[in-house]
Amino acid sequence: MNFKNQLIFVAIAVMIFTSCGSEQQKQQQSKSLDLKTESLGITKVEIKQQYAASIEGVQNIEIRPQTSGFIESCNIIEGQEVKKGQVLFTINSENQKQSLRAAEALVLVAESNVEKAQLEISQVKPLVEKGIIGEVELATKRSNLSAAIAQLEKSKADRKNAKENLSYTIVRSPVNGVVGDLPYKLGSLVSSQTPMPLTTVTDISSVYAFFTQTEKELLELNRGTRGMSQEERLKVMPDVSLMLSDGIMYEHSGRVVAINGLVNPRTGSVSYKAEFPNPDKLIRTGSSGIIKIPSAIEKAILVPQAATYELQGKLFVYVLDQENKASSREIKVNSLKYEDKYIVEAGVKPGDKIVAEGIIKVHDGIMIN
Repeated sequence: MNFKNQLIFVAIAVMIFTSCGSEQQKQQQSKSLDLKTESLGITKVEIKQQYAASIEGVQNIEIRPQTSGFIESCNIIEGQEVKKGQVLFTINSENQKQSLRAAEALVLVAESNVEKAQLEISQVKPLVEKGIIGEVELATKRSNLSAAIAQLEKSKADRKNAKENLSYTIVRSPVNGVVGDLPYKLGSLVSSQTPMPLTTVTDISSVYAFFTQTEKELLELNRGTRGMSQEERLKVMPDVSLMLSDGIMYEHSGRVVAINGLVNPRTGSVSYKAEFPNPDKLIRTGSSGIIKIPSAIEKAILVPQAATYELQGKLFVYVLDQENKASSREIKVNSLKYEDKYIVEAGVKPGDKIVAEGIIKVHDGIMIN
C-alpha cells in the first residue's frame, strides 16, 4: 500500500511540473517587445559618387634653355607668381654676341659681292650688244650675280639665327603662372641638352582634376547616352564638386571636359578630366582631392543603418510577418549610402515592415508591438 501511494505521489508531481513548464513556455512565447518599426517604400534619392583625384594646372610648362651658356642671373624665387613675358633668367651671352657680329659682317661682305656682280654685268652688257665680246661672258657674269645673291640670302638667314640665339639668353615666361622648383644655381652651365628644366611655370587660373571610373560605370554612361557624340555626352553630364584634402568642399563647381577613349587593360578603368575655376589661386598643381558626381536613383528602397546587423560579412534586418513576428533576412545593399541609410538592392521589397531600432534585443520569432 505504501508503494502504491508513492506511485500516486510521483504521478501527481510530474503532472504539476509539466503544467508549470507548459505555462512558462506559453509565457515565454507570448513575450513581446515595444520597438519602433518602419514600413519600406520607394523613393527617389540623389547620391554623390566619390573618386580620388589628382590636380594640375591647365598648363604646366617646362622652361628649358634653347642655347648654351652659364646662368648669369635668376630673377625669380620658388612659388612666385609671374606674368607672360617676364624675364626669369639671363644666360651669359658673349659667345652669342660674337656670333651675331660675325654674321653681320658676312652680310656686309655678301652685299658687296652682289654690288660687284651687278657692276660687272653693267660693264659687259654694252660690249656684248656691240658684238665686241661674246654672250658667254655675259652669261658668266649673270651666274656670278645669282651666286652672290644666294650667298647674301644665306648670310641674312645666319644673321637672323644669330639674333635668335642671342635672344634665347634672356629666358622669359611663356604664360601667367606660378614658378616651381629652381634646381640650378647662378653660374651653372646649361644647354638645350640639360636633363632637368630650369624651372616649371604652371598656369593655375583654372585647374584640372584627373580621376578614374570603372569600365562598368562607363558602360552605364554610354547606355544612358546612346546615340550621342562625345561632346554631347559631356554637355549632359552634371556639374561635379571637389572636396579638398582638408575635408572642406571647394566653393566652385566644375565640369567634366574629357573622357579617355581607351579602357586601361591592367586596371579596367577609364580616365576622366574635370575643370574647375581657380580665381583665388587656392589650389596648386600636385594637390589631391575627392571628386563628387551627383547621381539619381529613381526607385530606391532605403533601410536605416540602425535597423541592420552584420554577421559573417553579411547584412541582415528583422522583417515582421502579418502577426508581427520577427524573422531575420539577409539584404544586399549599394556600396553608396544615402545619409544614414542603406540603399537596398535585394532582400526586401516595398511594403515590408522591419524593426527600425533596438535590434540587439530582437531574435527570430519574437513579437514586436
